[in-house]
Amino acid sequence: MAVVDIDAASAGETVAELRSNGSDGEAFEADVSAPRDVEEAVASATARFGPVDVVHSNAGVLVPGSIVDQTLTSGSDRLR
Repeated sequence: MAVVDIDAASAGETVAELRSNGSDGEAFEADVSAPRDVEEAVASATARFGPVDVVHSNAGVLVPGSIVDQTLTSGSDRLR
């Protein structure tokens, strides 16, 4: 499992917990409001684990409307 967080230490703690329960994981530091950070994290994660099967985003931001209508910048201003 790829764990992506703006706080590398938090991501590392999550990976340590995963590993202590017998799962595989890797921590990646990224600011999800910065598209380049996200691109680099995805590239690193796919290099390590292969293609992405599932994404769970938990950045804590509510952007009203359908995901179909969202753009790259729809909610990024709320993440900063």
